[in-house]
Amino acid sequence: MKKILIIEDPKSCVFCPVFDGEIGKCKEGGIIEDNENPTKCPLHDLPARKHRDTRDEIKMAIDYGWNSCLAALEGKDMIDKLIESLDKAIDTAERILAGKDVQ
Repeated sequence: MKKILIIEDPKSCVFCPVFDGEIGKCKEGGIIEDNENPTKCPLHDLPARKHRDTRDEIKMAIDYGWNSCLAALEGKDMIDKLIESLDKAIDTAERILAGKDVQ
């Protein structure tokens, strides 16, 4: 079974929860060079949000679900998600009214 831990990005390895306190070493086996991320850093960024210009309702629903999941992981509340969705809808409507092709 796998688990996920959501934390703010540490400013450097010294502030990372997997840093073992020894200079140049990480608990996960990464090698720290010049206080940068180790070569095998166990921390990964969240995946990017999906924003496709499309009228395909299935693709729009998939993007909405994907982005809603990311928003929940980031701790955004429903108001932020609603504003984001409305901004996207307004942008798409403006493109349609301007005669630009929206696929």
